[in-house]
Amino acid sequence: MLFCTAVPTVRQDVAQRQRHERFNDAQRACGVQVINGHYVPEEIEDHGLPTGRIKWTEKQTDLNVALELIMDGLDDVNDVALLLSADTGQVATAGVFTERLAPRDKTFIGIAPPDRAAPAGYGEFKVKSVALQRLDIERCVMPETLILDGRTIIRPEEYAPPATWLHPDLRPKGKPPKAPNKKAWSKPTS
Repeated sequence: MLFCTAVPTVRQDVAQRQRHERFNDAQRACGVQVINGHYVPEEIEDHGLPTGRIKWTEKQTDLNVALELIMDGLDDVNDVALLLSADTGQVATAGVFTERLAPRDKTFIGIAPPDRAAPAGYGEFKVKSVALQRLDIERCVMPETLILDGRTIIRPEEYAPPATWLHPDLRPKGKPPKAPNKKAWSKPTS
């Protein structure tokens, strides 16, 4: 399993960078290969004129996703490629995959995040798409601590589920508990 991402640079929010690095380490502890892109500074313009302000823009993640997906198919790493993304830029990946790998009995399945749709362009290439449900994500909540190379990785407080949350396997009949507010972590989505 691959996770393509880009860690914020040192010049950006330090706490955000540390959380992101800890999340990447947690992924690695679960056996996921993390592939990093990078950020580059870009000057912000206003009506085509430079403002002297800089924004940091993520680069390479989409390209890494596409390359890894296609190369894994060509290298026979898998027969089924699952891509969790609602990014319409990945429609081109689906097209190349279908053209080059479907004749080799390879299958591409697009998975849309909760409350999002898979890119409409997938239909042009007869790519099957599946909608991920919130319950699917709740089943994958990482434990509070993990071990990577002898180091203990502790989940950042910002990533912890609410105190009232129960793992779906511990819920009566798999149903979420009644939540006190409408934005509770465990409230199902429509």
